[in-house]
Amino acid sequence: MRKLWVLLLAVSMSTLVMVTPAHAGAKAAIVAHVGDQCLREGIVAPGRAIDGSDLVCSKATLGSSKGELLWWYSTLVPMKLFEVIAPIISRSSDSSDVIASRSADRIAKTIGTALKAEELVKDYSVKNFTGNSGTLALSSFQAYRNRLATSFIGSLSLINGIITTKSPLKLSDSKAVAQLVQEYEAIAVPVNSKYATLDQLISDLLTDPKVVNFIGGTAGGVDHVFMAKFLKAIQVDPLQAMYFPQNSGFDVVTKTLTDKTNVALSTSGDFVAQVKAGKLRVLGVASPEKLKWLKAKTLRAQYIDIVYGNWYGIFLPPLYSEPQTNNFIHLLDVFHNSHIWLKVLEENYWSEGYVGQKEFAAQIEAQSAEAKSLISLLGL
Repeated sequence: MRKLWVLLLAVSMSTLVMVTPAHAGAKAAIVAHVGDQCLREGIVAPGRAIDGSDLVCSKATLGSSKGELLWWYSTLVPMKLFEVIAPIISRSSDSSDVIASRSADRIAKTIGTALKAEELVKDYSVKNFTGNSGTLALSSFQAYRNRLATSFIGSLSLINGIITTKSPLKLSDSKAVAQLVQEYEAIAVPVNSKYATLDQLISDLLTDPKVVNFIGGTAGGVDHVFMAKFLKAIQVDPLQAMYFPQNSGFDVVTKTLTDKTNVALSTSGDFVAQVKAGKLRVLGVASPEKLKWLKAKTLRAQYIDIVYGNWYGIFLPPLYSEPQTNNFIHLLDVFHNSHIWLKVLEENYWSEGYVGQKEFAAQIEAQSAEAKSLISLLGL
């Protein structure tokens, strides 16, 4: 009887193998997203595009997916020029390592290179403006109202900069198109630190917040606000904490390595090299799930319900027409799921953070209100 049962099981399993479709990765129209595989050319997926328009099963015509049968836009026109303005805070005396660690400029150039490689733009250029926590770049961009080739890299750190400098500018005066990159915050210490676990750090903070030296980016910036969120979550007054602002993520890492009493706050990617070298230990990451490039636990896994970090997204001038805006939205929708861009994210330790236009605009409004409240809580 047992032999018969084994024989029947083997037959049924072989049948399952034989009926597995050749296109196992293909997605049905009701669940399709741009870039997913599809089965038959010409089928329509109603309302499945990021802006609620239709997708069509067709052979991709551009970039690294060219020739593949995918859910695609029926019309997609590459941009002639992708001209992007990026805010960067630097000084002429800064080292190349410091400048390279400022992500807005690096992300702008990386996005431009990848868009061109994917044949979604014919060429690109990047302009950097320094000063006033990124607001000079924003004011310059918003003054280019008739330059339809121009776009802008915005971020959560810029929202914080607008608040801390008390600038009258509003990021919402520019057209939010899509968020492309997410960088989650992390807490790191030297390997010879007395803190081997997050619980040990929290214990000291609960006893006396002033015994912990937090080191991070600009006062009122993303790292500083992350500290406020973290301390609020463990019911410690952020104003009682010791925070020492630095000029860049590179400076944060360098000074943490030279002083074992420092507790570093920065984007997780800033710590990867020194963690791999055995010089830093990450106590927790403010990501929803574990990151591929760090073995550290998330804060959520350690009962601190925080998901937080800087993001980078694309903005257009207000005078972009609806058809031009829609085409650019479609280009970025195709781009974010492309082979080249997914590889770029992995190489730079960036999380895939694509958010479409409507959700992106709502997110900016909500995060602006939260940032204003937390920065006020820090006394800035």
